[in-house]
Formats: sequence, structure tokens, C-alpha cells
Amino acid sequence: MTEHEERVARRGRPSASSRETLEEAALELFLEQGYEQTSASDIARRAGVARSSFFNYFTAKADVLWVGLDPLLAEVPPRLEAAATELVARGAPKREEGLATLRKVLLEIADTVQPETVRWAGSLRSVAGTSADLAATGTKRALAQQAALMDFLARAEPGLGWLQRTVCAGSIISATIAATVFWIEEGPTRGSFSRVVDEASAPIFRAYSAE
Repeated sequence: MTEHEERVARRGRPSASSRETLEEAALELFLEQGYEQTSASDIARRAGVARSSFFNYFTAKADVLWVGLDPLLAEVPPRLEAAATELVARGAPKREEGLATLRKVLLEIADTVQPETVRWAGSLRSVAGTSADLAATGTKRALAQQAALMDFLARAEPGLGWLQRTVCAGSIISATIAATVFWIEEGPTRGSFSRVVDEASAPIFRAYSAE
């Protein structure tokens, strides 16, 4: 009996609503037979659930790579909205105060990301196909945050015009995507995620603060 079969035997047939079981099955298969060779059907079969159950939680197999990070991404819009409300309540935000607050909020969220947040990072970083899909699906997720960043800048940095807000928000998003992929691929030597995000985004904040 394989290690996986022993785990299944111990816990019985996994619940069809178990996101964690599907994640575990996917990561096992990515390692065993390769990321590109693994399908959603393979993952569902390994987890002991119907194929449709997989799509109750994930739109594609690449979404499994974001299980630990998606909840943190969901924090960004409400955190920024609250920060902007607080700044405005104190009076008209001073020049660069909004940018400093934006940087602070993003780094606070990044600081909660630990190696265990992305459980597969250490073992899958060299598996063919994961980096490309990680970047592609990361772009989709990051773009979903752009409206939140632009809304924040409109309220907290009223001196920035629409074009400046758009470019600033897009640049921060691109830097964060690059930082995420770099941090994951660096493995045990990567250091803290917030440090990498800060290193990637600092030139952007400096550029807009200097205007």
C-alpha cells in the first residue's frame, strides 16, 4: 500500500467538499507525474471525488497553486478602503501620505506570508510548467486588485491624475507579481516575502514620491 493509500484508508473516503483534500491530491500528482501531465480529472480521481467537485473550488488546476495566497489577496481591497477612510477622516491627505500608507498596508499583508503559506513552494518550484502558470494566474489575480489600488490613490493621493494612478497601480502590481514568482523560486534562501516585495516595489514608490 502506498503512502497516499494509507492516508486515505485512515481517513476514509474524503468529503466532496474538501478543498484541502483536492489540494493535497494535486500537489502529490504534480510531484509524481509532472504538473503539465496532470489533469483536473486526475486530481479528482486521486482525491476520491467526482470531477465536478474539483470545479466547485478551482476554475483550473493552476488555481491550486494559489490556495494559500488567495485569502491574503482578498484582504487588500477592504484594508485599503479602511486606510483611505481613516486618512480622509483626518483631513485632506498630505502629499505622499497616501503612497506611504499604501506601501505600509501592502507590506503588512506581505509580512503574513510564510513558507508554509505556500506549501508547495519548496518542492514544486523546479517542476516544469509551474512558473509559467503561476505568473499567468498571478497576473489575473493582481489585475483584479488594480481597481482597489486606483480607488485608494484617488482618495489618498488626489494630486495624482488618472493616468498617474493607473500607471502607479499597474507598476506596483507588476512588481508584486515578479516578487512573488522570485520568492517562490528562490526556495530556502529566499528570506521574508515582505522584504522581496519591498525591494521590488521601492523604486516605484520613490519615483512617485519624487514627482
